[in-house]
Amino acid sequence: MGRQEVLNLTRKNCKRSNSSHAYSTIDLSARSGVQMGIKMLTLIFQKLIHKKWMVFSLLVGNILLVAVAVSYPMYRNSSFQRMLTDEFERYQVKNGGWPAVWAVSHTRSMGREGVSFEQLSAYVDRCQAQLDVPLYRELEYLSTSLDEAVPLVEREEHLQRRLEISAVTGLEQEVLVYAGRLPEEGLAEDGCLEVMISSTVADTLDILLDEAYVFEKLLWEDGSPLRFRVAGMFRPVNEASPFWVEAPSRLHRDVFVPMETYRKYFLGEEQELAFGCKKRIYQLWDYEAISPGQVAGILQTSRQLVEAEKNGSLIQDNVYEGIIQNYSAKAKKVEASLLILQMPVQALLLAFIYMISSQMLSMEQNEISVMKSRGARRGQILQIYFIQNLFLGLIALAAGLPLGGLFCGVLGTATDFMEFSGRRVLQVKWSADVLWYAGGALLLLLVMTLIPVVGYSRVSIVNLKQSQSKSRRSLWKKLYLDLICLGLALYGYYSFSRSRQQMMEQVLTGETLDPLLYLSSSLFLLGCGLLVLRLQPLLLRLVFALGKKDMAPASYVAFVEGIRGARKREFIMLFMILTVALGIHNTTVARTIVANAEKNAGYATGADLVLKEAWKDNSAMVTAGEPVTYTEPDYGKYDTLPGMEAHTRVLNMRVSIGRKSPDMQLLGIDTGGFARVARMPEGLLPYDYYDYLNVLASSANAVLVSENFMTRLDYKLGDTFSIPDREGGTIRLKIKGFFNYWPSYSPQRYSLNNDGSLQVEENYLIVANLAMLEQEQGKVPYEVWFRAQENTDGLYSWLEEHPEVRLTRLVDLGEVREETRSDTLFQGTNGILTMSFIVVLLLCGVGYLLYFILSIRSRELMFGVLRAMGMRKAEISLVLALEQVFCGLYSILMGTLIGLAGSRMFVPMIQNAYAASDQVLPLELITDKGDLLQLFGVIGVVVLVCLLVISRIVARMNISKALKLGED
Repeated sequence: MGRQEVLNLTRKNCKRSNSSHAYSTIDLSARSGVQMGIKMLTLIFQKLIHKKWMVFSLLVGNILLVAVAVSYPMYRNSSFQRMLTDEFERYQVKNGGWPAVWAVSHTRSMGREGVSFEQLSAYVDRCQAQLDVPLYRELEYLSTSLDEAVPLVEREEHLQRRLEISAVTGLEQEVLVYAGRLPEEGLAEDGCLEVMISSTVADTLDILLDEAYVFEKLLWEDGSPLRFRVAGMFRPVNEASPFWVEAPSRLHRDVFVPMETYRKYFLGEEQELAFGCKKRIYQLWDYEAISPGQVAGILQTSRQLVEAEKNGSLIQDNVYEGIIQNYSAKAKKVEASLLILQMPVQALLLAFIYMISSQMLSMEQNEISVMKSRGARRGQILQIYFIQNLFLGLIALAAGLPLGGLFCGVLGTATDFMEFSGRRVLQVKWSADVLWYAGGALLLLLVMTLIPVVGYSRVSIVNLKQSQSKSRRSLWKKLYLDLICLGLALYGYYSFSRSRQQMMEQVLTGETLDPLLYLSSSLFLLGCGLLVLRLQPLLLRLVFALGKKDMAPASYVAFVEGIRGARKREFIMLFMILTVALGIHNTTVARTIVANAEKNAGYATGADLVLKEAWKDNSAMVTAGEPVTYTEPDYGKYDTLPGMEAHTRVLNMRVSIGRKSPDMQLLGIDTGGFARVARMPEGLLPYDYYDYLNVLASSANAVLVSENFMTRLDYKLGDTFSIPDREGGTIRLKIKGFFNYWPSYSPQRYSLNNDGSLQVEENYLIVANLAMLEQEQGKVPYEVWFRAQENTDGLYSWLEEHPEVRLTRLVDLGEVREETRSDTLFQGTNGILTMSFIVVLLLCGVGYLLYFILSIRSRELMFGVLRAMGMRKAEISLVLALEQVFCGLYSILMGTLIGLAGSRMFVPMIQNAYAASDQVLPLELITDKGDLLQLFGVIGVVVLVCLLVISRIVARMNISKALKLGED
């Protein structure tokens, strides 16, 4: 073909193009760089304006890519801060003490040398300077050596009272003096120190108000014994106050004087030699101000200080190290899990961007070829598209950053799949990482939009006409990418199925699971999606071959177009398949994880509410070997607790059945009350749960035991064994049944050894009659289990009305479930899966609608010919409706089957990453019907809109214009 023929062909193509293609005639051969730049920008803006809907679709994909990318570091930074704070608060609620305390102490015995208080205080200041942690409060606890105190007025009973003179900074502001008054500073006229004591000391040691005591060994400088008088008795204003680093119940040997009095009479070199001195300085850190980036440095510095200090004798054991280690293990798992969970939606976004870019380039293929034939260099063409895509990328960057912040905020309020709560709003934190991720997203979208340009920039107008006559096979079909993805996915499934125990150990030891576990499910969905795409043309050919003789013209045309245009529809069909499959998979993962966690939480708790009240006892007055006598609180008061349906007493303690037997759990229950209160899922036991309770009630010494009594210890039905009572005797029990599930029972306990390895211990449970146990050994502190009518909110107001009720244990199932839902890993998983689902739905809707609009526009000539041949508009609509069936309905059906199959295979393994040790009950896969209705409803709306748009286009189709276009 000569030069003149090429020019004629070029003119013909330009003529066939409508007026909007006029920008392709711009000459790019200008020598001036400024002129060339202006012409390039003019060309770019003309192209963008002409294809505004395509550009809008590409911009949506770009913005979503940036937003999803930056939402990860935003959520990670923000959620890690909240997770760290939550770890500290959880410890404080559970254990009742301030969780972040740097404690230094030194005990100096009477008559011995030691570290002075000034030296200890200076050492604490040096430590604080190195740790560089913001302080919340500093407390000083000072006390003398213990000594026996004898009342000046002799009593009939001879009770041993070993006490110490103590002082604490700020004690007067933290206590309520319920008897007497605050002590005065200095010595009274009669030479006695005025002190105040806690209610614990007053009750356990039977000390009276205004009673005077004298120490036997604590002597003043002149040799006279130290005397004190009780001026007041106090209770803590708030035991949960950070002030009580040492719980008030532990201060059962202390009589308190004002800090000024202690410093005057007991602090100093001579005084400490005479009275001894136990010095404790507590620095309470402001844990809310500790950032995740500080924790590694805090751990390293504190360990260095402990190692540098002489044998660690000054620095006390701290709890914050364990809290930080627990946080670090969780953060590592959360970071890896959330990053991997984002990969599928990121891949789909990149594929969407590539699809739209390719579609735009295919529409501009003639123009690129013309520019190439007119002398435009390949670099110039690449430069045009680079500037164009960079411009769109910068717009996406500007819009994607605030949208990513919105995504992050939404992620932080997720409580379940497609469910959000504003109870705890996540404070979005911006950092340099966000900009790095945004830059990475911009680079990726530039690569994905420029990859197809490279291929198109090589093609001249002649090459283009030659290539259009050839039918090429898709690259993924040539490479058998569908079989490769399926092979990798099935290998991952096989490997993880055989190593579930190892996976559990990895989770419990804080290790990150193999990313292939998460990727296997995505590869399975992708591989199956590609496989059904490979099969779809074959199925159409089969149906067409069987029924083409009897087909109506519209059906015949639809099948022919479906077979010939299969390659063009691959991308949009894959999007539809993955949308449905990912939607089903995501909702199954999210619902299964949360529902099973809550179900196991209810089982592990045993009831809606479990509490244990502090009992008074005589432990302070008994000698070693003597049994402790307890005073039972009024049990009847729980009848007044509002919102409760029923309650029962449950004795929960550890026992042993022999010298070599393992430690076992004993539950003493009242069968009638336990049946009304305890939570026991149905179908777990071989017989009805109530039949077990009836068997237990049939005999006083009857017991039910866990199944490992039979499998591990070789016990059989009817065997007997003994447990020790509190007075040195034994209680004989007889086995009446075995069980593998019981409310609050977990068959195994997991713990970590010092070397970090996992240790698994069998947990043995004995269920006995509470009445028999109390008859044999007397009453001991028990738990009270409640079943709530709706919720347990009434408990907290009831506790405020009954300040005398002091609890040593409180488990509220409602709070446990709320804590589960607000856990960073669960919340992030629900949020990301929900975000992915919404993003994929949006992409699918935009892509599906755009594809069919462009498809119809590109076939206007064909429809015009069909209309000219006598085909009615209704028949053309039927052709397009059948195409929707071949493309849309087939994709939805296959996506549903693939999603259900992938969920059944991979969700049980993914569940291990979230609740390996807590998963006692059999795993239940949950696919919510409401979620499926929501999914198919949105897809149905998309398809319906598509049909309406198609109908409108067909109705407005101009046959003469289409035929005229064909003549040209």
